[in-house]
Amino acid sequence: EHVTSTVSAIVRVKDEGRLLARCLASLRAQTVPLEVIVVDSGSTDGSIQVASRLADRLIEMAPEDFTSAAF
Repeated sequence: EHVTSTVSAIVRVKDEGRLLARCLASLRAQTVPLEVIVVDSGSTDGSIQVASRLADRLIEMAPEDFTSAAF
């Protein structure tokens, strides 16, 4: 019996719009089923718009609430 596993990739960003599209495209090119989650902490450079288009899920957090251990 073949078991399909789901992998989630969490990408945390703040003002990384310039590189985010390339990063998400690279994740999509993987050979396993992949859920892409972007956690944004107050971007003002278009990162939210890129993530809205290309990620499966976008989580927005206030910069003061964002820590590495928050998720």
